[in-house]
Amino acid sequence: MIQKESYIDIVDNTNGIIGRCIGLYKKKVVGIGGYMKISARKVKYINPLKPTNIKNICSQGKKYYSMVVRINRTIHRKDGDMLCFNSNGCILVSIEKSSVNLLGTRVRCIVPYELRLISPKIVSLSKSVV
Repeated sequence: MIQKESYIDIVDNTNGIIGRCIGLYKKKVVGIGGYMKISARKVKYINPLKPTNIKNICSQGKKYYSMVVRINRTIHRKDGDMLCFNSNGCILVSIEKSSVNLLGTRVRCIVPYELRLISPKIVSLSKSVV
C-alpha cells in the first residue's frame, strides 16, 4: 500500500527513475491499479548535443498522474497464491474526462495478473504477466 510522501519507482520509458507521491486520487491509501499524483525526483539525463530518437517526456520537479503496477506488500489471490515484489512501481498516465492514456510506450517490469481487469493495454505493453 502506498500513501502520501512515499517514494516509488517509475517503470515505463518516460525517462523517469524515481518519483514521490504528493497526492492520492479519491483514497487515503493506494494499491495495485490505483491512481495518484507524483513529482519526478530523479530523471535520466539526455545529452542535447547527441542526436537520439528518445523523447524527454519526464522532467525533474514536474507533477504527473500515475497508476500503481507493483507494491511491496503481499498480494493474496483467491486460489491461495501469494505474490510480493521487491519495490513499489508506477507508470505515468494522463487522466482526461473519460479515459486514461499512457505517457510511455513500454512497461519495463513484470506486472501482476490483476491489472488485466483494470487496464488490458498495460498488460500488453509489459514484459510478462505473473
